[in-house]
Amino acid sequence: YIYIYIYIGLLLMRPGATVVEWFPYKYFKPTYQLLATPLGIHSYYRSNKVPSSYSSEILRLVPSAEACMKHLRCRGYARSDDVVITEADIEYIIKRIIFSSISNS
Repeated sequence: YIYIYIYIGLLLMRPGATVVEWFPYKYFKPTYQLLATPLGIHSYYRSNKVPSSYSSEILRLVPSAEACMKHLRCRGYARSDDVVITEADIEYIIKRIIFSSISNS
């Protein structure tokens, strides 16, 4: 049900708003970006640069997130990993928001 609320939230956002999605290592799902862009909402997504748990270290063997997303087992490992946001990541988010607000001016 949470996805319904996210979609409703996107529909209620004003054009020019910014959405930043963060995913676990080697996992991504740009579904919201596909909906946000036609609505005039800036959408960015990023993934962790390294696994955040020992059990997900096996993902380092996979060449890319795209390759991982094509295989159910790999996608499951990646999806179960935690999202870790660093200070540098917060700076990235702030820069995206500032860039989006400047481009709306």
